[in-house]
Amino acid sequence: MTVFDKVEAMRKQSNDRAEENRIRMPTITRLVDSFRKEFSEVRVTYASENGIVKGTKFPDGVKMSETLIGAWNKK
Repeated sequence: MTVFDKVEAMRKQSNDRAEENRIRMPTITRLVDSFRKEFSEVRVTYASENGIVKGTKFPDGVKMSETLIGAWNKK
């Protein structure tokens, strides 16, 4: 197996994991997709849905209700 083959195998494995996460966490998928429409460089560092936890949560986290993004804060 060449270095190129190994890199391609790793890329495919990463893509497969990403697709599996999209299927298993549909709400997070929709949220991230909507953010990426406006901010193409959005990176997910933590997500939790359906008992699945990915990434590392910041100590205090950020609640969407504490942000000024979108309709969540409209009164």
